[in-house]
Amino acid sequence: MAYQRFIKSANSIGITVYALDGSRTWATSGQSDYAAFWDWIGYYQEEVAVDERFKGVHLDVKPYLLPNWEKNQLQIVSAYEEMIRDAANRAKALQVPVGADIPFWFDEIDSTTESDSLAYSVIKMVDEVTIMAYRNKAKGENGFIELTKNERRWGSVFSTPIEIGLETVPSTEGKFISFASKGEAAMMQEIQEMIVIVDDKSTRFSIHHFDSWVNMKK
Repeated sequence: MAYQRFIKSANSIGITVYALDGSRTWATSGQSDYAAFWDWIGYYQEEVAVDERFKGVHLDVKPYLLPNWEKNQLQIVSAYEEMIRDAANRAKALQVPVGADIPFWFDEIDSTTESDSLAYSVIKMVDEVTIMAYRNKAKGENGFIELTKNERRWGSVFSTPIEIGLETVPSTEGKFISFASKGEAAMMQEIQEMIVIVDDKSTRFSIHHFDSWVNMKK
């Protein structure tokens, strides 16, 4: 199987491979697809050799893309939090960590289970979180240092590693979103600037995505 060959090869050179999947509907109308994903992971992990197994699971579920998000936000958030809780339990049963992608503005959405924000709730439940902080500068009001300060603080409280997600794919949402036009050197400079400013050498970054990063100007 292609997965087995790829994961074994990656493991041999120190690259950790997670199973990543997700759909906007997984917490609501797509729960059967969500369950099928976990069933497949469980089956795969049992059937392959140790060095061919996924080292973790990562969920990319964006419920805010549902057409009824604005109208039924409370119900959707509740279902999403229940899905995250279930995912944490399933991952624990499989003895692998589970991570989740969340947008930086989840700290402005109320949790239905905690007396704090949705970001707080997710960070508390999972093993690692990637903040989609898609900005092409570190400093300032609209920079990724400021936009992720709450999440990084909660990550410290719950010992949940926080990754800062950066974009290298061209974006139509604004010139401040992606490093596509600025290039790799500029991105690395902004990353280093954050590391120095927050004085936290454990800060990790997640680059979206591999092909556009490799092909972007240096």
